[in-house]
Amino acid sequence: MTVLLKIYGLVQGVGFRPFIKRIATAMKLDGQVRNQGGIVSITVDADNERISEFVSRIKTEKPLGSIVERIEIQEVDGPPFRGFQICESNSLFDKELSFVPADIAICEECKKELFDGNARRYGHPFISCTGCGPRFSIINALPYDRKNTTMNSFEPCPKCQKEYAATGDFRCHAQTIACPDCGPELYFNGSRDNAMEHVIAALRNGRIVAVKDIGGYHFVCSANNSDTIKRLRDIKNREAKPFAIMFSSMEEVKKYATPTLTEEKALSSGERPIVLLKKRKALTAGICDDSKYVGAMLPGNPIQEMLAAEFAGLIMTSGNISGEPIITDDSQMSEIAVQKDMDVLSHNRLIVTPQDDSIVKIVNERTMIVRRGRGYAPLPLDIENFDAEPMLALGGDLKASFALASGKRVILSQHMGDLEDVASFSGYKMQLEHYCELFRFMPDKILCDMHPGYFSRGLAENMPSNVVEVQHHVAHIASVAAEHGLDRYLGFAFDGTGYGLDRAVWGGEVFCADNGKITRKYHLKYYRIPAGDESARDAANLACFYLAQAGIRENINPLVLAALDANINLVNTSSMGRLFDVVSALAGVCSYNRYEGECAMKLENSIAEDDGFKLKFEIEDDIIVFDSIIRDIYYAAQNGIKTGEIAHAFHSAVKEMMLEIIAAEDCDAVAVSGGVFNNSWLMEELLKEIPEKLFFNEKVPAGDGGIALGQLYAKERGYELCV
Repeated sequence: MTVLLKIYGLVQGVGFRPFIKRIATAMKLDGQVRNQGGIVSITVDADNERISEFVSRIKTEKPLGSIVERIEIQEVDGPPFRGFQICESNSLFDKELSFVPADIAICEECKKELFDGNARRYGHPFISCTGCGPRFSIINALPYDRKNTTMNSFEPCPKCQKEYAATGDFRCHAQTIACPDCGPELYFNGSRDNAMEHVIAALRNGRIVAVKDIGGYHFVCSANNSDTIKRLRDIKNREAKPFAIMFSSMEEVKKYATPTLTEEKALSSGERPIVLLKKRKALTAGICDDSKYVGAMLPGNPIQEMLAAEFAGLIMTSGNISGEPIITDDSQMSEIAVQKDMDVLSHNRLIVTPQDDSIVKIVNERTMIVRRGRGYAPLPLDIENFDAEPMLALGGDLKASFALASGKRVILSQHMGDLEDVASFSGYKMQLEHYCELFRFMPDKILCDMHPGYFSRGLAENMPSNVVEVQHHVAHIASVAAEHGLDRYLGFAFDGTGYGLDRAVWGGEVFCADNGKITRKYHLKYYRIPAGDESARDAANLACFYLAQAGIRENINPLVLAALDANINLVNTSSMGRLFDVVSALAGVCSYNRYEGECAMKLENSIAEDDGFKLKFEIEDDIIVFDSIIRDIYYAAQNGIKTGEIAHAFHSAVKEMMLEIIAAEDCDAVAVSGGVFNNSWLMEELLKEIPEKLFFNEKVPAGDGGIALGQLYAKERGYELCV
């Protein structure tokens, strides 16, 4: 009989068709295999027993990096086959959203060949195979065939074509196959002559080089030259935020950090994220001076491998001016390089989808994604008990990402920066259009944040589909519920800002969720703060407003008191993020956020051992009151209590307040989300106290990069917020 098998999952861009042919040939099966839309379709002549064996081998022997989600089998009519062939793809799509392969780090076989002086691809900076290389960044359309990627510009030479057709070769049907004779080329400052030699010399001479690799440009310089690092900060307009370092090997990583086995696994994974590791010793001034963490990464593509062979450590930071999107356009980068006196290593393979490096941290051996980019996007999230109509969620304006949903599947985009930047918003809209075309997606509903000033909301209102608003913090906790399949839980949403139902700035919210009904049960006491973004930056000024409202008015700027007394240009806030900023300023740790979260991160970094100083939140009529905390910290600092003791006492007070509420509500599941929960100390302590009850974001960011998922889950579950 003739049988049609449809294989769903991550089965394109991972060498699946040649794998199927090898198994079929070994089993002496006649038939054919092809890419069909976003799946693999196989037709074979065999009896039931041999089909069962064939399916079993597919599941157990599948290629590394592939995911077989399910296999559908049906008997079909047709003439018998002779032999087994890989056939031309077709673009017939099933209803559900397809898997699209993410970019994959260079494999060990290609790396070995890259440095083998006798190999044909020795020193070829675009070496790849069926198991590694660019995927999502170069795809124009599905199915994943060369003609649908930007590799279509490069005609394979006879030798590459022979490898492509050879069933036993690990480059059989590798869509990115190329070599020095037929593949993309490198250019150093516009010249093809010895480009890699020139970039290595430039870096040794203290130059900053804009390096184009898979997802866009990186700005690269020596990790041992403080003067060059300072100049890089000036170029990026990045005064203090730590830089990531690409180390040449795990051995080099361990000289400066203390990775656990789980962190080592993350560093070496095919996603090749930046991993936040605890420092072992200080690095060159200007890299990550005040942080107890170092952002470490290992080389993930051939260009980076070739640089790592020459340098033990390089600063490898996104090729952009801070706040703007990562640059992929060669002419734009050339203009910037001239203005900023940089060199440029470019190539002539186009990038369709810009992607920043992903960032992860490991907390108690569990992975938290801080930024979801290259390697993770656009791999889907399949949500338990989820059956969504086609919906598009636009997320928020900060750390922007959007998400497509249909059935149980959600496709979350890569991180795309802050939409208040014109270039970021333009790139966001372009990527939204690209995703909808790539996945053949047409939404019935558009979901957005409630904030009336968000660009993402304005975009939603100009779309033809029905628009549904989802409150910001409800979306935060719903993103955790989506990941873990929760319906009844207590949800803590702690962050810096989010538009509330009463037009206040929320951010210290506790919700009770019960099968669709969401009640805002507790929240931080409202304090009045100046409207506008500067309140999120100037923690010292903000501390004056908090002190005055806590009852300490001596030595407070008269303008602050006048604004409070007349209620001039003030808004109410329940933000936990702003409270962290105020405590940091009052304790003398950090008084101004030069980058988002600096005050809170430095407060966490300063935590010392418990020395007896205590702070306590009070809960009065479901309001979380902290007036005494403000006063006690103010007087403690005046009386010489060390900053580390104050930091420990405040963090402990936050933890104890949460545990008190959890005990009072007698809940079986606790969901936590929002930027405050990027705080490792707080997460580690909660995991010690309630390890079985605590649920948090592991597949999407806890910050605003994950709220698009929460918007979808809140809508599909019919959440109704009661205040």
